[in-house]
Amino acid sequence: MPDPLIIALAVVAGVIVAGLVVSGVRRRAQGTDLVGSQLARRAAPAAPPATMEERIADLLRHGRKIEAIKVYREATSANLADAKRAVERFETGNPLSHDPLPPVTPSVLDDAAWRQLRDLTSRGQKIQAIKLYRDLTGANLRDAKNAIDSL
Repeated sequence: MPDPLIIALAVVAGVIVAGLVVSGVRRRAQGTDLVGSQLARRAAPAAPPATMEERIADLLRHGRKIEAIKVYREATSANLADAKRAVERFETGNPLSHDPLPPVTPSVLDDAAWRQLRDLTSRGQKIQAIKLYRDLTGANLRDAKNAIDSL
């Protein structure tokens, strides 16, 4: 004859399983089943946004502002401050300017400016040279640093 403790445990386990099954059926019927609703959302993936504006709008809708700023920066080569301002303006309903910045070329600077930049770097004032290059050309920090490093 089976042990009464084993029978009692089997009955308790059966009641728990039955409760979970009934609970899951009820949640699915009410639409509150987390697993089922997550799978339903994944079953029909949306087409990826085609334009930069659509990608940024999608990221902003999902509360991913930092990623939206990164997308803007990659598409336009804008510096962080300009990208943040542009995305925040877009967030308030203004159009998003997506014209990429023109590349900064060394031909923008005259000989006197180059001499001044070389003089600053030879005196160990690399940061001041980078700042001056940015002021003269409008380059972002990375491009200015690369230009000064190439002197």
